[in-house]
Amino acid sequence: MSALSSTDPPTTDTTPTNTTPLPDLSTLMIISSPLNLLIDVHYPFPLAPRPRKERVNALSKQIYNFLLSHSQWSSTCTLQIWGTEENVKLIETRLNKLIDNEPTLKTTENLLTYNVGDIIFPEHTPNESSPTSKIYLSPDSPNPLTSLPSSLIIGGLIDRTITPNRSLTRSSSHPHAHLPLNKLNLEGLESDEPLNVDTCLEMCALWKEYDDFEKGGREAMERHEVRHPNRRIHKT
Repeated sequence: MSALSSTDPPTTDTTPTNTTPLPDLSTLMIISSPLNLLIDVHYPFPLAPRPRKERVNALSKQIYNFLLSHSQWSSTCTLQIWGTEENVKLIETRLNKLIDNEPTLKTTENLLTYNVGDIIFPEHTPNESSPTSKIYLSPDSPNPLTSLPSSLIIGGLIDRTITPNRSLTRSSSHPHAHLPLNKLNLEGLESDEPLNVDTCLEMCALWKEYDDFEKGGREAMERHEVRHPNRRIHKT
């Protein structure tokens, strides 16, 4: 199925309205300021050498895919890798090898930083104006992301099997939300779809680029389909 194949228009949302108003994230977004994308690699990588290498290589390649895409856009994002010292070093070493072979990515030092620490704890939180200005993205979160905050945390998970609520459990002590993928109206794509890391990064950056989630989301899914024509959707 093509990512451009659309389903019927979505039905009206009948979710009961919460009596407590949610914070208006749009008041926290400044169009001219960069969007901070934070990749959480605090999860342990496999101990066995071969799957460990495969996991590190896969995540590094997806971050590299995003860096290539971002170099074509006008809006500015910062990309931060956060996790244990060992995990961060593994990603940095592999990613540097990929970047060194791509001339267009020689100036990533202003975009990409590596940080040792647990991103969900306050002492390792970038200086933000409000707790709701940094949201952890989880496909299992019940909260739809209605507008871009200052920073988005994306779990650096590369799994062949889907573990329900894994990212939600990880983010449970932090404000969390899911991308409203149902608004893209693409066949088979639901809001609880666990996107690839590169697709999630691209979708957020393109939302920033166009100031339009649906336009950015569709373009990100088109890019994903080109990279993975045989596995457009993970959750069926």
